[in-house]
Amino acid sequence: MLERRRIREQVIEILGATASLAGVRVDDSPVTSYEIEELPALAIYTPAETWTSRGSSAPLFKCATTVSIEGYIAAVDGWAADLDDLMEKAAEALFSDPEFVKGFSKIASASMSVGYFDEGAKPFATAKHQYVLEYEWEFEPVVSDDLTTVKIELDAIDVADPNTGNDGYAGGSPGPDGRIEGVVGITLEAAP
Repeated sequence: MLERRRIREQVIEILGATASLAGVRVDDSPVTSYEIEELPALAIYTPAETWTSRGSSAPLFKCATTVSIEGYIAAVDGWAADLDDLMEKAAEALFSDPEFVKGFSKIASASMSVGYFDEGAKPFATAKHQYVLEYEWEFEPVVSDDLTTVKIELDAIDVADPNTGNDGYAGGSPGPDGRIEGVVGITLEAAP
């Protein structure tokens, strides 16, 4: 699974389970056509990702993934404070979650923008938080191998073996006698 997808799914899971965001719709896309009755809502997506090579032999990359969290609310009296509260709760939920934070090495940058739309009968406001998260990603080379069995034959030097002779060496011959004293067979199974 691509890291950008893992990050996006983790953000959605955390925000969807955050008690302070109960009643807030959380979507996995840059949805921009909410009905006013569906608000407040958060749209989560990962619009950009860069990989910069850090390795010389094995593929090792310094990656930066942009996570966008767009908040939508009905633009009624006090909408600016309500929108700030919504986005603050989302940020607190993410960056206080230890499993989320350990998934990247640093937040390279963060930005926020706010918009107000009054083109219909029911105006709405939106805020976008974007976080650029950095992490390393290494691809381990995989070498296919058809090795399935190994057989090891052991020709031991037994000093008490009368077949070794003495040949002028204390304790018998310094080399093997050609008889196989032990056999080990190993059958390898494919990894799951």
